[in-house]
Amino acid sequence: MFWKTDILPCPGNPCKCTDNRLIDREIKLGKILGSEMPIKSPYFKNNHNLRDSDIIFEYTDEELIDYAKANKDILYFYYLTQKSKNKKLTLYKFQEELLKSTQKNRFNLVVDSRGSGMSYILAIKALYSAFSKFDKRVVIISNIGEDGNRILGLVKDIYQTLPFFIKPGIRLWNSKSIKFDNGSFIKITTSNKLPIGYGFDSLFIQDYASMTMEHKTKIYKSIVPTLLSINNSELLITSIPNGEEHFKELVEDNSTFFKKYKINWSDVPGRDNDWKLNIIDLCGSVECFAQEYENLFTGTKEYNRYINLNKLLD
Repeated sequence: MFWKTDILPCPGNPCKCTDNRLIDREIKLGKILGSEMPIKSPYFKNNHNLRDSDIIFEYTDEELIDYAKANKDILYFYYLTQKSKNKKLTLYKFQEELLKSTQKNRFNLVVDSRGSGMSYILAIKALYSAFSKFDKRVVIISNIGEDGNRILGLVKDIYQTLPFFIKPGIRLWNSKSIKFDNGSFIKITTSNKLPIGYGFDSLFIQDYASMTMEHKTKIYKSIVPTLLSINNSELLITSIPNGEEHFKELVEDNSTFFKKYKINWSDVPGRDNDWKLNIIDLCGSVECFAQEYENLFTGTKEYNRYINLNKLLD
């Protein structure tokens, strides 16, 4: 059976049919086509938002053009996830710039500001990497399990908003990983369960500064060297500052290995000085705001100057 968009058992995205209704549609379609048996569902486990693996799909010329554009441009890929939604999530300018940087540069280092939507950006990047390349093996490491679960949940949400013809087919869909029929997969883990010896070529690390020194040492001595030996591998490290530790050293390193990017609190639209003062009250101190939102590392001249200046103005 050749599937195409206009004869899917339940067109539309998202699909709201029930499983029984889908089976009824398959039987009717089978009778129309002269088949005595129901046609195999194009949906993974009859979930109408998930494309099954290895289905034969006939693309229109317009779909082929969109597919090629999405494959080359991560922002167009994201645009397609929002195309059919009534309430579209428009990326901020700094989010678009960061996503373009991750497409252009293999190794990226991001000094994050709390509340900038970094989990969402990581989810878009992870899904795009798995979509745009065959056999792309993506691992996301977070410091705590809840963060990784949130990122994978966002990956799943974004996948389900893609047009059906763009979606890679699903082979595995569970709470820790997704596997596609193009050979790519996305897997989440935590810093205390580092994937040493696990084959992957794309590593995304969130909240690196909060990991223990033991875990950072394992990452940089056992995982990163192996990753760098692989052609077309990717490394993306993001974190909020956390004092004098290895992330600070990476940020201050003058080498050009990483494409470095800083997200400031004021980069997020709607944040002004009144917002800043309110957050300082909620945070409890200028020191807290300096670390969590101003990208400043404790112990540096810039940090001390910022603290002293803000206390004078208080």
